[in-house]
Amino acid sequence: MNRISSALAAILLVVLGLWFHRRGGGAGRPESVVSAWYDAAARGDEAACLALTDGPLRSSLRSTLDQQGREAFRAGLRASAAGLRGISTRRLGEETDAVALEVELVYEDRNERQTARLVRRAGRWRLAELGGAEAVRPPVRYGTPVYE
Repeated sequence: MNRISSALAAILLVVLGLWFHRRGGGAGRPESVVSAWYDAAARGDEAACLALTDGPLRSSLRSTLDQQGREAFRAGLRASAAGLRGISTRRLGEETDAVALEVELVYEDRNERQTARLVRRAGRWRLAELGGAEAVRPPVRYGTPVYE
């Protein structure tokens, strides 16, 4: 009986852990939402991109999806993340339910900087605005060997 109780308790903990993990999509850190958005864009996953957005950005994306159609929209998402090697973020400002981030997208031959504004709704962070990207030449090209 004791072994059965222990096994049931372990199963219950695993199920609760999975439930809380799934329920908290986007709830953790705003930086994680930015990374998840670019991962979804690289896959061309319009549903995931839309689920991670709110406000003006969500409206704009929905409008573009309606105008272009699903396949062209997906291709545009994939193109926006093509060649992306990494993402760096820095907090610019923070309020209770909003945060501004400087997002630096790292490509092999260049970096691009943009500002993102995220809002927290019902405990989940969502991208509300994504500013235009400004090309920045990195001091050292991505992938350059480092010697001591």
